[in-house]
Amino acid sequence: MLRALCLALTYVLAATTAHAQPGPLVHAEPSGADALVIAEAFMHQQAPTLGLRQSDLESRVSDRYRSEHNGVTHIYLQQLSGGIPITQAITTINVLPDGRVLNPGHRWHADSASRVNTRTPQLDPREGIEAAALHLGIDTLVGVDELAERSGVEQQTRYSGGNLSAEAIPVELVYEPVGTELRLAWRLVVDRYSAAQQLLDMRVDAVTGEVIGVSNWVAHGGPDHSASYRVFPAPFESPGHPGASAVLVTDPFDLQASPRGWHDSRNSGSGPEFTDTRGNNVLAQADLFATNNSSTRPSGGAGPDLSFDFLLDPAEQPNVGDNVSASVTNLFYWNNHIHDVLWHYGFNEPAGNFQTNNFGRGGLGNDPVRADALDGASLNPPNANNANFGTPPDGSPGRMQMFRWLAPSPMVVAITAPFQANYEGRPASFGGTIAADIEGSIVVVDDGVAADGGQQGCQALVNAAAVNGNIALIRRGGCEFGVKALNAQNAGAVAAIVYNNQGETTIAMGPGAAGGSVTIPALMIIQSAGEAIAAAPPPVQATVSPPTPAGADRDSDFDAGIIAHEYGHGVSNRLTGGPSAASCLSNEEQAGEGWSDYLGLMLTMDASACSLPRGIATYPSFQPVDGSGIRRFRYTPDMTINPFTYADIADTAQSIPHGVGAVWGTMMWDMTCALIDRDGFDPDIKNGSGGNNLGLQLVVDGLKLQSCSPSFTDARNGILAADLANNGGANQCLIWAAFARRGLGASANGGSPHSRSDGTAAFDMPASCDAVHEDGFE
Repeated sequence: MLRALCLALTYVLAATTAHAQPGPLVHAEPSGADALVIAEAFMHQQAPTLGLRQSDLESRVSDRYRSEHNGVTHIYLQQLSGGIPITQAITTINVLPDGRVLNPGHRWHADSASRVNTRTPQLDPREGIEAAALHLGIDTLVGVDELAERSGVEQQTRYSGGNLSAEAIPVELVYEPVGTELRLAWRLVVDRYSAAQQLLDMRVDAVTGEVIGVSNWVAHGGPDHSASYRVFPAPFESPGHPGASAVLVTDPFDLQASPRGWHDSRNSGSGPEFTDTRGNNVLAQADLFATNNSSTRPSGGAGPDLSFDFLLDPAEQPNVGDNVSASVTNLFYWNNHIHDVLWHYGFNEPAGNFQTNNFGRGGLGNDPVRADALDGASLNPPNANNANFGTPPDGSPGRMQMFRWLAPSPMVVAITAPFQANYEGRPASFGGTIAADIEGSIVVVDDGVAADGGQQGCQALVNAAAVNGNIALIRRGGCEFGVKALNAQNAGAVAAIVYNNQGETTIAMGPGAAGGSVTIPALMIIQSAGEAIAAAPPPVQATVSPPTPAGADRDSDFDAGIIAHEYGHGVSNRLTGGPSAASCLSNEEQAGEGWSDYLGLMLTMDASACSLPRGIATYPSFQPVDGSGIRRFRYTPDMTINPFTYADIADTAQSIPHGVGAVWGTMMWDMTCALIDRDGFDPDIKNGSGGNNLGLQLVVDGLKLQSCSPSFTDARNGILAADLANNGGANQCLIWAAFARRGLGASANGGSPHSRSDGTAAFDMPASCDAVHEDGFE
């Protein structure tokens, strides 16, 4: 028995190292020892199989907590070298109540001692901060002073933020993997929210001063008082969805998840602690001027019974009249609702949830979500039609920024020769504006890449001479919109027209990393219009007319799917690798956007959700509810509508991270719909027993059980492991079927989690499963 278990363990761990694990198994003999003792013994036992030397086993516990509903203790071991941590080298060991190890996730570096470049920094912490500042475009530091003496082998210290960071800057030594080398670096955290919506974990080479790693954490007894909120309540997604209306809901808090309600962070006391939109779980406010310290919060009255009764007027701009108070109220309600729901699924205090007071339940407090409604940064082109969430480690507040989505102001592209037609164009959220008609020839770009005949414009244009002085026509796909427009601009184009590659709609074009450098106008037209222009014999003569405003902007604070999506970034970042690690989802194949889309879908679903394909952010995108929103395909198990498979993540038509994440989100949605088909839908999202409840529980626990820097196969195995821990493996074949039909079957190989192009799709089921009877997709 022991030999058989060890052989199975050896095989699975070896496969894990290659990121091709066929599925989670339960390993090792039961033991009555402490979970940490079991975890450490487990790693020592398996070191030879993993290619680890004795010196590679130096580690410390970065996080440890127990999931109460299944009794699994999650141990996260941070690899050290000479007492200094190695970035993202976190091994996840999950110990069942009987002492067996479930789905271990190994991310340690073999032969680490020989790969270290130095043990002694050549630059001091201040020089590291100066190098980081230069990297961010700040030539001279002002007010950045050391606040504490260096301590420990990591030489930990803190500096005042000055003109670099809104908060004090913690600094410590780490080893940063660069190729095969582990380079000694100063790790510092820089808060650039007000400047660029960034909360940066930066690693600066302690010898050369080169910035060699950057992770942006942005990607948020019962009470003796009552509170009412006029909101678009769960499960309604937005004002644009059927049946949705602004309803006054009273005391929607959950006393298990929020023992003092939503307006009190104290252990005791009479009346509400706060009479505005503040409480233990979230501080919601309108940040109209992008200061990040706004106090624009609606009042619910003097108490003890609070009423936040403000009505949205969609005909007015979002920042006018009661619309501001209605916006903050809806944002406050949804953040609290999401907090309370997820608490029941194990995103609780020990797991690193967002709360000021953890009421002695474990974890670190003082980290409620700071939710900024109508953030003024949305009026700047890089931020319009967007939202974000910054996730620092447990104990530091998450930050959610919700932006305005600009009303369509369609341009007209009038073709005058060789045929006549008028096409509506949707302006991008970046680039220059058109004050007067632009007349000229439309020239199809050629970037020299075979895909789409070079029409994607993702590289420098080889036909720049033809594009110069004319209007560039570019096909959607392959890279960010900002890159396409910038390449056209660099070739001398006077405007850039992108035509859709996904049908007869236009979508909001965001700037990406390069859009801030674009000064020419950019717009999108539908697929048939672009193809007609591209197929016409040159020269194609056209006039592009200025946009005409069409009504009020829309406020993403009224799209619960977006709110839940952003909150989901906080969930996936805190649960993957443990609550004190906030950078375990920075690898290329990570699917953070998929988990966030999934959470948005789950918290706004009803019994018909799986039968009706669902878009993301259709309301603020000014689309009907059956539109695709901001994703390439709608979420549905129907592969004639959403054909995604694992192979698609290597296709540059899927952007990083949103396109890649949408593929993973599709797989989780399929799995949940199969569970609902079998077990039914339960509208009780907190305590129900339907397939939707089971699916959400598997996904949340899968985040805890997967490894740091997960590939798609790692993430799949986390869900399979969750089913083993929660249900004794009762749903293994149904889960396998959902993933196998999308190419993540038993033989799928995830390759390196740091590359999206080296994986291998497979559609096979494990031999133990009968796909005909278990797949749920007949």
